[in-house]
Amino acid sequence: MVLKKYTTVLSLILILISSLSGCSQSAGSNPGNGKVDARNVGVVLGWESDILLSGDNSVNVVRYDGMADLILALRYKKIDAISLDESTLKRFEYSFSGVKIIEPAIGTSGYVALFSPQNIELMADYNSFLDEYMKSPEYKTFLQIKKSYNGYDYPEFDTAPNGTGRSIKVAYTSEAYPRAFEDTETGKIMGFEIEILYKWANERDYRLEFIPSSYFDILNGLRTGRYDMSAGYFSDLYKDDYIRSGLNTSNPHDYEEIYMMIRTGEKISAIRDVEDIE
Repeated sequence: MVLKKYTTVLSLILILISSLSGCSQSAGSNPGNGKVDARNVGVVLGWESDILLSGDNSVNVVRYDGMADLILALRYKKIDAISLDESTLKRFEYSFSGVKIIEPAIGTSGYVALFSPQNIELMADYNSFLDEYMKSPEYKTFLQIKKSYNGYDYPEFDTAPNGTGRSIKVAYTSEAYPRAFEDTETGKIMGFEIEILYKWANERDYRLEFIPSSYFDILNGLRTGRYDMSAGYFSDLYKDDYIRSGLNTSNPHDYEEIYMMIRTGEKISAIRDVEDIE
């Protein structure tokens, strides 16, 4: 297993923040629907769970700019629950005592690759690959290995890049662990979405050049042609927005369930039970 330090570093940061001042209520926006008797569910502004819950009148959505504020709000009982993708929640469930993920999932996000306007044919090639790959035993193996992710140990995949042909500039969000990240020990670019890109590149003999960047730089870089494509936490829930921005989106190449997390001892079994916390 490849041990990553991201969760430990995150824990130290959050402990430092909590020791200084606890959680500031000002970190979150006003509840989304203002329903007095509804429970408050925290989300990160603009993330998938924000989209999924924004039209749900059974909860008040409280939006936070950063992950630390969101988690501390739950810890200090500023909110009743948080909602995030499964991989992210597993990281926090591993790192903090007194919290738990609850069933069932409230929705699903399909992750896509973004392509620059100049690379429509490259996107078509990627989609063609996905059509076959996602029906193959290899993809089933990928899903099984991915499922073993426990929030700390990144699962071992046997995929190694070996393409030597056309160079493809792939921008990735540098803080997208475990979907896209650099292994600080080996320097290899890894992640659930990266593994699929490696499979595609090896089959088509592409040489992938990975470039770490920020979310908004990636969008601008794709529009201007600095990057050929990008992957890492780009959800199909935002597909229309990407298209309006002039970008092209692949078919979803991986899916992630969206769950809620609560403090241990709270009596919530599903999203519709949020109003019934005792």
